[in-house]
Amino acid sequence: MHIGITLGHDSSIAVCDSTGKVIWAASEERFSRLKGHLGAPFLAFSAMKSELGLSQEDLNSSYFWVGGEFDSPDESWILFLLLNHECQVNLDIFNLGMPPGLLTKILTSDKFKGFSAKSAISKAFGANVNRIVFINHHDAHAASAFWPSEQEDSLVVTLDGSGDGESGTVSIMNRTGKKLVTSRIPEYLSLGHLYSEVTKRYGFKESRHEGKITGLAGSFPREQIRGLFDDLLKCKHGTLRLKSRYLYDPRLRDRLEIWKRPNHRKAFHLAVARAESATQNFAELAAEAQVFLEKIVVGLVGHYKKTTGLENISLAGGVFSNVSLNARIREMLSPEQLYVFPNMGDGGLSVGAIWEGMRLSRIPINPRVVDDIYLGDNLVESQSPGLKRRPIEPKTLADLVVDEKIVGLVTGRMEFGPRALCHRSIIANPSKQSINAVLNARLRRTEFMPFAPVVRDVDFEKVFEGSLPDSRLPSNFSFMTETIKVRSYWADKIPGVIHVDATARPQLLRRIDNQLLYDALGILASKFNLPVAINTSFNTHEEPIIRTEDEAILELTRGKIDVLISNESILEL
Repeated sequence: MHIGITLGHDSSIAVCDSTGKVIWAASEERFSRLKGHLGAPFLAFSAMKSELGLSQEDLNSSYFWVGGEFDSPDESWILFLLLNHECQVNLDIFNLGMPPGLLTKILTSDKFKGFSAKSAISKAFGANVNRIVFINHHDAHAASAFWPSEQEDSLVVTLDGSGDGESGTVSIMNRTGKKLVTSRIPEYLSLGHLYSEVTKRYGFKESRHEGKITGLAGSFPREQIRGLFDDLLKCKHGTLRLKSRYLYDPRLRDRLEIWKRPNHRKAFHLAVARAESATQNFAELAAEAQVFLEKIVVGLVGHYKKTTGLENISLAGGVFSNVSLNARIREMLSPEQLYVFPNMGDGGLSVGAIWEGMRLSRIPINPRVVDDIYLGDNLVESQSPGLKRRPIEPKTLADLVVDEKIVGLVTGRMEFGPRALCHRSIIANPSKQSINAVLNARLRRTEFMPFAPVVRDVDFEKVFEGSLPDSRLPSNFSFMTETIKVRSYWADKIPGVIHVDATARPQLLRRIDNQLLYDALGILASKFNLPVAINTSFNTHEEPIIRTEDEAILELTRGKIDVLISNESILEL
């Protein structure tokens, strides 16, 4: 058995069998209730052991693959911090910095003296110290992008803020386990950090609210883009470079270290300030950043697609949580297959570390490592006294949607990743634009992008301008990782899920995913000419998606939803 761990933000844990097939995976935030949990997945690990019935003997015989090379002397203090139970709180170092004196306190602590990375992991998780292996951050991302894609060979691109001193990689991978890394992109050229600088400029939080900038960008006409970031970075022959205006700016270096590269965060901050000074329109600034990101990434991926001759593209890393970027890659580069790992951010490192570790160890990997992304624990039902359960038919659910009720829907195993895929979702009627304001007010959200539609597989091509890939292969549209054009016929019929550029971010639903909702959508389509419903994650602003039935009931009592359906029953208090 193989156990993978993500330490840091979006901490998670995953378990694979001896062939690499995922049998359990979940993020710590769902258990701790701390958004983007920074630390170690202690609670998720306990839940995993309980649900799978693992003994200490099972743990002793398992490999532990850790996403990130924390075993170097320079990184040991970070691991010490992340494994410290006292620090398992929402330590937002991305936006608030390290608390004053904390680093000194760690380095001078008696507990830190003689600290050993593997011994610490072993003590924290009951692992055999001889079976703990640290995997490079971006190599783990690349593995998460390739192995679930089911492609025989692929161009694999990873991009994020940073990890192990890098912000991205470009690789060639195939099913035999061969891998050729053609480019490693250093942290100081981080496109993720650039986008985060724009995010912070609006008063939003880095590594958490970048999606709001993507949504806001869509409200500004692309034809009016002026290229306000074009003097910052360039991509030439597949290599990213800072342009001379920033490369040689003495203000971006320490005056005693002028031979060193400039401080890229200061350079990006300056670039955002300059762009902002050229416009009074916040939406334009967001759009300028979005279009610049698309230009650079499409240029990077396009160069390697051409030079390698590969027609399949696999993507992972936080930058590819940008659904508009992913759609632009498909539009501009026309790959035969385009796959984005559903848990593309650091939460996905736990499974990626396993697959990369298996590849390095020459352990054969199952051709189908995931069948779906419902990989977390089963729904924990409430034991609240007086709670009543009334069976519900698909027609009743369809009627609730038509009557514009806001419905909480919980069932089965929890989704692994940032998207709710109708196991922990809120369902609503998309036929009025006003539903966006209603839902945002209920959930205390500040969103600029309309909500996402859920649609049956048989109705997908009826609603959207595009054909699905071979049904045997995973589709980005099953996981809400890409936008697509909505057919003009639906423009005034489902405005609640259509972006200003006439696209949407759909979830393609199979009957096996949620039989009740699938059949209700069939009724909505045939009886009401409404083949889609709104699907948004079951959580209020700044809270993780719910995990248990008790958490769903609490949201019902708070008035966040009108009706709660759990495991095909309406719950009544």
